[in-house]
Amino acid sequence: MLFRVAVRRGTGRGVGGAGRQRLRHPQPVQQLATSVGAALISTTYLTGSATGSGHAVIRSLVVVLAVVAVCFACLPLLPRRAAADAH
Repeated sequence: MLFRVAVRRGTGRGVGGAGRQRLRHPQPVQQLATSVGAALISTTYLTGSATGSGHAVIRSLVVVLAVVAVCFACLPLLPRRAAADAH
């Protein structure tokens, strides 16, 4: 069911350019962050799995919580207003 919803073709007026554009040109920073995050969590889990899977899960969760804490700490650095539209 989920697969059919995800790949279903849209016929509405709002479907088109912007959606395709985002898929064609993904954000490189977002891709890099996703790749590094997946590698970090995988490495943490696999390194900790030598001492037991429970320990590995705890270590991985600690890393995830640390990353979330850093993200929350960086929130005040984000701009408060959207940039003016260039069009």
